[in-house]
Amino acid sequence: MSHVVTLGDLAAKMGMDKSNARKYITKQGFTFMKVRTPASKGQPVSAVSVEDAEMILERRRQDGFGFDRPI
Repeated sequence: MSHVVTLGDLAAKMGMDKSNARKYITKQGFTFMKVRTPASKGQPVSAVSVEDAEMILERRRQDGFGFDRPI
């Protein structure tokens, strides 16, 4: 599923644990969708669209945090 970014992947990108990343993303006004991925062995995981992920990372950059890796 290349059109979504899982919470775990986004949290790793931001250098946060998943719980804090979920809180940050929710406070920014984004909502999660549940998707099933091969990595989660078919279990539903929280995810956002690639476009939302880019906006979340941009807001995080504006908060003064930087990232080296692309999504």
